[in-house]
Amino acid sequence: MVRVPKVMVERIPLELIDAPDTPLRESMDMEKIRELAESIRERGLQQPIIVTKRGERYEVVSGHRRFLAHRILEAGRIEAIVREVPREEMLLARAVENLQREDLTPMETARVYAAIRDGKGMSIEGVARTIGKNKMTVWKYLQLLELPEDFQKAIDGGMLSMAAAVVLMKIDDEPSRNYYLRNAVEHGITEAVAMLWVQDYEKTREGRYYQESQGGGIPGGNIPVPPTYVACACCYQPVDVRVMKHLTVCESCHGLITQPKVQEG
Repeated sequence: MVRVPKVMVERIPLELIDAPDTPLRESMDMEKIRELAESIRERGLQQPIIVTKRGERYEVVSGHRRFLAHRILEAGRIEAIVREVPREEMLLARAVENLQREDLTPMETARVYAAIRDGKGMSIEGVARTIGKNKMTVWKYLQLLELPEDFQKAIDGGMLSMAAAVVLMKIDDEPSRNYYLRNAVEHGITEAVAMLWVQDYEKTREGRYYQESQGGGIPGGNIPVPPTYVACACCYQPVDVRVMKHLTVCESCHGLITQPKVQEG
């Protein structure tokens, strides 16, 4: 019979415990931390946090939110399991814990994947196996870390999808790319529309290069970006995709919107 070692839970003074020195999240929803604090006040701590020794003090390995909740409650002590955890293992434990949060933003998820990759020296396949994700999913998130800061903010703010952002990055001219980004944030676009915009830009660029090679060109600047038109789902009139509004509807409502209009009289 295998004897399983008993896990010792200690009650450690909160004042001796430090928050993680390398938090993987840029922000935490303090309202949810306060809700957790009220839950702990009512029902008690359901799961001890895990800490590691750092000289005469302790550092949180797992359970950062529970630790913050106890601070809000001004608790004197917290139940904790003390373990010896190497630095790379600690980063992995924090990363896995963070991935279990439902409120992670896309960029925070990308940084967690990068921390696992860099902390353990893993390949994308290794990261995927560790967290139980498809390797293409991991690769797509890691790609986000290569995007400019304004793209990252738009993605985290829910103003631009990951897929559309990656497509728009194919525009190699920064002013043009920023122009399309502003339009995308203002009007909202799908990945398909982003592809149309990139094709539009590439055709314009090819035309400009041809004009310059022939000794022509428009004085004082670049050729204006021509519009790309698609049919409006309601009136069937052509509309520039850069000013198009997008609405998510069910199949039944879509049928009502797109059915042919009945002429009166």
